Amino acid sequence: MSLLDKNGEVRVQLADGWTLRSGVYEGGELTSGEYVRLCDPNGAEYLYWDQEEWRADPALVMGAIINASAGLRNDKDRVECGECPLADESACVGYHYEH
Repeated sequence: MSLLDKNGEVRVQLADGWTLRSGVYEGGELTSGEYVRLCDPNGAEYLYWDQEEWRADPALVMGAIINASAGLRNDKDRVECGECPLADESACVGYHYEH
């Protein structure tokens, strides 16, 4: 199931109650796709990926999104912003999976 929520994000409900959410930054021309967030059943953001991250390493980021969405979530692979390769770029926000 997919829907546009009150925040303007497209939400995809996952079987385990988690959601994938995607949207655009202010002034964006698309409905979604500039970032992807994985949120827990309470709506709290667990992971975040910016378009610059998948532009830099598409296979790594898509693999991380698919794996995390499928329930393969391992906190030891989760890194705080500032530790990731995009730490010096404004696109780096929140938590990320490195692999």
